[in-house]
Amino acid sequence: MTNSNPPSLQPLVDAMKHPVRGKMLLYLLQEPAGVEEIAARLDESAGKIRYHLRALIEEDLVSVVDEEPRRGVVKRYYAGMRWKTFVGDEEYAKLSQAEKVRLDSLTLKEMLADISASMRSGVCFERPDSHLTFVRGEVDEKGWKDLAAIHLRAFFEVENVRVESKDRLNGEKAELIPFSAFSLMFERDTVD
Repeated sequence: MTNSNPPSLQPLVDAMKHPVRGKMLLYLLQEPAGVEEIAARLDESAGKIRYHLRALIEEDLVSVVDEEPRRGVVKRYYAGMRWKTFVGDEEYAKLSQAEKVRLDSLTLKEMLADISASMRSGVCFERPDSHLTFVRGEVDEKGWKDLAAIHLRAFFEVENVRVESKDRLNGEKAELIPFSAFSLMFERDTVD
């Protein structure tokens, strides 16, 4: 699905430059969470999290996805707006080198944090169908473009499976399997 009027990337870029908002947004793109969970994950105060949540909501990067009444108050769960935070090739090309480095660095830190936590807990490769692949090689320009297209398709397929799994539950409290899937392709340095 292509958006004929894509939103400006500037709010996303600005959020990713911010040390707290960038981490919040990456966390909320992975799973909905309340203020307390976000504060605990980022080791920040709930007041600071609320302040930055308001800014992310105002920029339409985060929204309230669920509300749960609890002892006279309403607990809100927030999630990142995925369709507004996916940066396609054209948008990525418009970012400055510093913006690309910041966006990529935050994403890589989240990837490594997920891997480290799963390896420490022992669940990383517990499932027999867990997967780790590493390929190093050389391709021509067409091969590079073909590989980039494969990675992009894989991203959309993973996202579709995640959404379909959630939809199958229809509000039932079934056990979901937490997962992380990474697709990383880059031109490597030729230094031997």
